[in-house]
Amino acid sequence: MSSFKEELLKILKGSDSILILGMGDELNPSDKIGIEVVKKIKKLKLNKIKVLLTGTAPENFTNRIRKLNPSHLIIIDSTEMNEEPGTIKIVNKNKIIGRNFSTHSLSLSFLIDYVERSIGSKVLLVGIQPAIGNNYKKIQESIEELVDVFITYNKT
Repeated sequence: MSSFKEELLKILKGSDSILILGMGDELNPSDKIGIEVVKKIKKLKLNKIKVLLTGTAPENFTNRIRKLNPSHLIIIDSTEMNEEPGTIKIVNKNKIIGRNFSTHSLSLSFLIDYVERSIGSKVLLVGIQPAIGNNYKKIQESIEELVDVFITYNKT
């Protein structure tokens, strides 16, 4: 089991409800990773996990997030981390505070802060280092690895 998988499963252990947001721009191959992950999870119909495809404007889904009231909100997005393509990490929210961290219309730091304060959910940003050029095979492997984490969680 990868260290990422172990880390995420440890965080999710005993959670009441999980909501996963898939972020990104479907027309941009390097920015659609979060959307691809969530589409795959949605097809699996995992009973312990709810998903939302938020595109580039996750702030438009705050009302739905509030109604679902998850104990854990996981945001999956392409994230520039200066790592090898396909690297998956839980990104420390303090590293995105006050920065224009992504291609989305509202800074993720505002969304994370809002959800934590108004709903009380534990929020995690799971970043996948995008590939430049033709290195998309590694990205697909990372997408499958991340989906596998949620399949494993759903079996617990």
